[in-house]
Amino acid sequence: MTRALVLQHIRCEPPGMFSGMLTDRGLAIETIELDEGAELPDWRDTDLVLAMGGPMSVHDEAEHPWLAVEKRWIAAAVRAGVPYFGVCLGLGVRYLAKRINFVQSSIIGSLHGLTTPQSFLPSE
Repeated sequence: MTRALVLQHIRCEPPGMFSGMLTDRGLAIETIELDEGAELPDWRDTDLVLAMGGPMSVHDEAEHPWLAVEKRWIAAAVRAGVPYFGVCLGLGVRYLAKRINFVQSSIIGSLHGLTTPQSFLPSE
């Protein structure tokens, strides 16, 4: 079964409607609560990453050291071709893992990020 890993940054901001969208398409969902100290699994065991929002800024690594680890983890996963979708903070974390292009979408008024070629990723 295809595995979707949800990176959650605060308990009150779960994947919500995305859970149904993923399970309807046959994906198993695993949620990692990063702000509570959960460790990231090996990204090679993940088929898709969904990073949720949170009250912190992507620049708050001093207060939330796990953000630096998460950014490196995301960069490695995306570099290897793992599909990634970020919401709010999740999109910002991906952006800081390097560059992203934005397009406006009419779907529920959201702003989606599209990744560009591998050259935008930070060096290892």
